[in-house]
Amino acid sequence: MTKQTKVPMDEEVRLATLSRLGLLDTPAERDFDDICQLASEICGTPIALVSLVDRDRQFFKARVGIEATGTPRDQSVCATTMLGKSVFEIPDTTRDSLTATNPLVNDGVVDMKFYAGAPLTTSDGTPLGALCVIDREPRVLTEMQRRALEVLSRQVMAQIELRMALRESRDRADALTEALARESVLRGEVDHRVKNSLMQVMALLRLHANRTPNAEVKEELRAAEARVSAIAQIHEILHSSSGGTDVDIAEYFKRLAGNLRSTAPETVAITTAVPALRLATAQATSLALIANEFVTNSLKYAFPDSGAGTIKLELLEEASGVVARFTDDGIGHTGQSQGRGLGQLIMQAAAEQIGAVLDWLPGPGTHLEMRFASRLGVA
Repeated sequence: MTKQTKVPMDEEVRLATLSRLGLLDTPAERDFDDICQLASEICGTPIALVSLVDRDRQFFKARVGIEATGTPRDQSVCATTMLGKSVFEIPDTTRDSLTATNPLVNDGVVDMKFYAGAPLTTSDGTPLGALCVIDREPRVLTEMQRRALEVLSRQVMAQIELRMALRESRDRADALTEALARESVLRGEVDHRVKNSLMQVMALLRLHANRTPNAEVKEELRAAEARVSAIAQIHEILHSSSGGTDVDIAEYFKRLAGNLRSTAPETVAITTAVPALRLATAQATSLALIANEFVTNSLKYAFPDSGAGTIKLELLEEASGVVARFTDDGIGHTGQSQGRGLGQLIMQAAAEQIGAVLDWLPGPGTHLEMRFASRLGVA
């Protein structure tokens, strides 16, 4: 039998695959050891090896009958076996041109007089090494032993590819975790910058409101500042929250009411009744704009002559979605609230953004209600 050890044409790709497996120079594992032991018993040989062929050596992932964990590649018969598609057998290594001068044949330890190996090849055809059996006397395997060696080599590859799949799965999970972390940082930075930009806009509006002598312009500038503030608070919450794209709507409405109270007379209370729910950022923004306009109008029209009263902002979760109810117990402001002013246009546009319709209900007081579908959940 005349053979020469060959190097695969795609050797660098093969070595990269072998390295990616992460099996080189790793401790013994029972799954591989059991297969190796079974190969030795079925074939009746004192030595069995699971050999992975590296660039300049072979590493024994599992071994029976020898203490060494590997040999130089130029002593590896498995380097030839892995290039084939079936069991490669050398009945008498002393008479075969491939092995006659191999140091392992007469080294006093391995004394490799017989060799048989089945290639270890990935599902895409990449050769990695071989499952081999070695005897110290020349011999020939039976047909059953050859078939068993092939079956066991496939079991070795099943274990190898399982580990490859798990490793790639972990790598993808790690990459996803890293990407999500980067996204979270980027999103936080965006929210922080947006909030700062909005704060600058608020400062400019406040500056112009303080400078203008025109009372009507001053009032419009103050209203615009309140609208910008409502949006800025959402980005402030997002920046300080690990939730990412969801807003704790109860906490948000608490902050919103606190800001609005600063513009209300002491005789008017602003209360909230919102359960511990999370709401998508876009929905929270639309609700904030509507709530801000409702409270502004109520403060302006519902309580003339410093009258006392209460403005209530309420959210409810129902089977069909979310119900928002904004009410005051003042004299009402029909006409102003339902007119064609900027505030009403803002409310209508915001409602459309969340698929809601503004429903002004009859008094006493002012009662605004709207419903919309949502992915709300417990905060």
